[in-house]
Amino acid sequence: MRSMLFVGLVTLLLPLSSNAAVPKRLAEAPIEKGVLAILELPLASRMKALRAAGPAGYKSLRTVMFDPKSKIETRWRATMAIGRLGGRLSLPELERAKAAEVWELRSASLLAVARFDRETAAKWARELLKDKALLVRLSAVQTIQNLDDRTAIPYLWAQLESQHNFKRGQSLFIRRRIVEALSRLEGKGAESKFVALLEDKDGSLYEPSIQALERITGQAVGRPGDQMTKRRAMWQQWWSARRVL
Repeated sequence: MRSMLFVGLVTLLLPLSSNAAVPKRLAEAPIEKGVLAILELPLASRMKALRAAGPAGYKSLRTVMFDPKSKIETRWRATMAIGRLGGRLSLPELERAKAAEVWELRSASLLAVARFDRETAAKWARELLKDKALLVRLSAVQTIQNLDDRTAIPYLWAQLESQHNFKRGQSLFIRRRIVEALSRLEGKGAESKFVALLEDKDGSLYEPSIQALERITGQAVGRPGDQMTKRRAMWQQWWSARRVL
């Protein structure tokens, strides 16, 4: 039965104009080999072939996901594919991937679950904001922004000053991504926090902080063509004058 299923999978990989018979050596190959080939296809073709594979294909995807001998790009694609195929039924596999040693699987598990389960994705994103891998933390920030998850705002502010987002005292670029997410999510009452960021040593935080201030206050301080140093100073003056009033 496994060899018959593999014949079907290989047929999907052949050009539409080809009527060539499937070579015997391929027809007798394990189904996992077919899944590895399918995972190299463009997304639409990949998913079509995997759906045609049925339960055996799903099982093989799971094997590939957690096979340390497979290429990490292949394991990443398998993780994303299993989420697309299984939806909520794939949560046990994705939760296992979230705890994997390799960061690519942790990142992929979050991206996969975000496609079908907003509540779980929001929960995982808040947890993965503290992940040891920078790129997993970036995936968590992006997921929170994509979900428009305002309940995660306190978590983002907390991670902005977390030591693992600095290296040798220097701000890492994830801090700008956190401020960019906050500039979209925060509301009235957060003005003082963004004004405070205009004093941060990391100058890359100024632009998203000013964007947040403009959106929250509805104020246009200065002109779009002004230098950042001038815009920053004008917003600081605006805040000082407001506090006097």
